[in-house]
Amino acid sequence: ASSLAQALTSVPNLKKLNLSDYEITDGGASSIAQALTSVPNLKELDLSYNDFGDGGATAVAQALHLIPRLEELRLSGNKMTAAGASSLAQALISVPNL
Repeated sequence: ASSLAQALTSVPNLKKLNLSDYEITDGGASSIAQALTSVPNLKELDLSYNDFGDGGATAVAQALHLIPRLEELRLSGNKMTAAGASSLAQALISVPNL
């Protein structure tokens, strides 16, 4: 996931990113979340059916404000609990199109 996160820096106009079912862990989700600064035009992000829990969900939540054009976010099938979902819910305020 860290290699992918590094590659995102070379595609700033990326609109869709599908990373479903890649066994991404909390660490991988954190790396990807940090790289979201490189893709401010992203409209669709699919991180469903991976292996991250609350740590990864919180990292994604903290990065959502970096992609204000995001319209679709898929996170189903991960291992997050109510704590991770709560972090995401609070962050949704910063993404008006979502």
